Amino acid sequence: MPRHSTWPQRALPQLSESCLRHAIDNLLGYGNHKDIYLYELLRSLELALKRSVAEIPVLLDRVAPVVNSIRRVTDGDETDHLVEEFAGISLQQGSSAIAAAMYQTMMEDERYYHADQVFAKIAEFGDLSSIWTRSLLRTSIDSGSRHHISKRSADDSFAAALMDEMKAVDSDPALDKAKNDKPTAEASKPEHGLGLSESVARTTKPEAVSPDQFIAFCTEHKQDHYTEGFSERWWDYWAPKDRRAAYDCLTSAMEQRLIRSWSGNLELRVLPSVLEFEGQDQAFEALIKAARNVHVWNSFYTQAEKTQTVFDFLLMNFPKRIDEFIRRTVESAGYRRRLSALPVRRGAQFLFEVGRPDQAVSLITSGVDRLIALMANLELSSVQWTKDQENLLGALFARLFHVHPEVRSRAAKSLGELLLNQDSAEVVRNEFKKRLASCQLESELVTLLYPIAYALKRGYVWTRSDLEPLLKARSIASDMVIEEMYL
Repeated sequence: MPRHSTWPQRALPQLSESCLRHAIDNLLGYGNHKDIYLYELLRSLELALKRSVAEIPVLLDRVAPVVNSIRRVTDGDETDHLVEEFAGISLQQGSSAIAAAMYQTMMEDERYYHADQVFAKIAEFGDLSSIWTRSLLRTSIDSGSRHHISKRSADDSFAAALMDEMKAVDSDPALDKAKNDKPTAEASKPEHGLGLSESVARTTKPEAVSPDQFIAFCTEHKQDHYTEGFSERWWDYWAPKDRRAAYDCLTSAMEQRLIRSWSGNLELRVLPSVLEFEGQDQAFEALIKAARNVHVWNSFYTQAEKTQTVFDFLLMNFPKRIDEFIRRTVESAGYRRRLSALPVRRGAQFLFEVGRPDQAVSLITSGVDRLIALMANLELSSVQWTKDQENLLGALFARLFHVHPEVRSRAAKSLGELLLNQDSAEVVRNEFKKRLASCQLESELVTLLYPIAYALKRGYVWTRSDLEPLLKARSIASDMVIEEMYL
C-alpha cells in the first residue's frame, strides 16, 4: 500500500466489522423478515377478516404502502405475488373498490403484470351484484379472469349472465362451464425398479407382521426410509384389533429409534392411545414432544392438517394448560431457540381458536408494527387504496387506455353502456366531463370520445353545444370523430 494511504489502516478493522454487521443485518432482514414475514402477516390479516375483526381495515391501510413497494426492494422470489394476495384479502371485505384502486396504481406505474393479477382477483372475488364491477369485468380478455367468471357462474346468477354476454361476443373456451380444476386422480400403481434393491418395508403388507414380530421387523429394516410409512399402515391395521398390543410395540420401537419418524405422523397418531394407557400427564408431555417435532408454529414447514390435529387434541383434553403449551412449544422455524412471542400467522390462528380474539388482534397489530419498523429506512410512497366506489369507474377508464386494443374496445363499449343506463348515467357523465376538461393530449381526447360516440349512436343525448366547450386538446382527428358522432 502506498505511504500516503497508510493512515487509515488503524480504522480498517472497525470499518470492516461495521460493514460486516450491516451486511448480516441486511441478509437477515431481507431473507427472513420482509419476504416471508409479510406473506405470513397477510395470511393472519385474512384470518382476522374472516372473523369480522373491526380493526382490520385500519391495519390493511397501514400495510398497503409496504405491499405497494415490496417488489422494489426485493428480487420478487417470495414477494411477487403479494400484491395479488393483498387484493384478494381486500375483496373479502365485501367491496371491490380497494382492488380497483390497486389496479389503477399498477397501471399508472406500468406494472402491467401485477395489474393483470389484481384484475383476475376481482374476477375471482369481486361483488358481481354491482353494475360497476360487472362493467369492469366485461372488458376481460385473459383466460384467467374468464375462467374465474365461468367457475362462479354455477352458483351466481350475475356471473352466469355476465358469462352469457361475453360468450355472445366471442367463443373463448375459457367461458365454457368450468369443471373440476384438477383431473380425477388415477389409482396409483406400484412402482418397480426403485434402485439396487427393492424396499421390503414398502412392499410388505401390515397384516403379514403380527405385533410380536413388529420389533424384529423394524430392527431388520431400520435403515429403510420406508419403515415409517409401513409403521403408519401397520398401526392403522392392528390398532383396531388389539390397541394395547399395537401401542406397546409401536412405542417400544420408537423409543429404541428403530423407526425414523421424519413426518411426525406416528407421534400424532398415537396421542389418543397415550392418553388412554398412560394418563393425562404423559399424554401432555407426548403432545408437547409431537408439537415440537412437527414444528407446529411454522406454517411453511408444517402441514395445516398436522397443526390442526395438535390444536384440537390440546383443546379437547388440556384446555387449562394452553399457556403452558405455548410457553413450552414456541420456537423458531426448525431451531431449538425460544422466541419471546408467537409467530404471527399460526399464533393468531391458535388464539382465535382458543377463544382469545383480543390477544389474536394484539398479536397481529404487533406484527404490523414490526413490519413498519423493518421498513422504516425506506421511502414508501403513500397509496390511497380506499373503499370509494368511484375506484371501479376509475379502473374502467384505465382499461380504456390499456395497451391491448381489444381491451380498449371493450372498455369503450362498457362505458357507453353505462351512459345508456339511467342508474349510472349521471355519475359516468360527470366523470367524462372532468376528464375531457382536463385532457391535454390529442390522442387521449380521441380515445375518450369513443364511448360517447357509442352511446350517441344508441340514443343517448349529449348535444354538440354542451360537449365541445369541454374539449381543450382539439385536433384534426378529434374534429373528424365529432363530425362522425353528430351526423
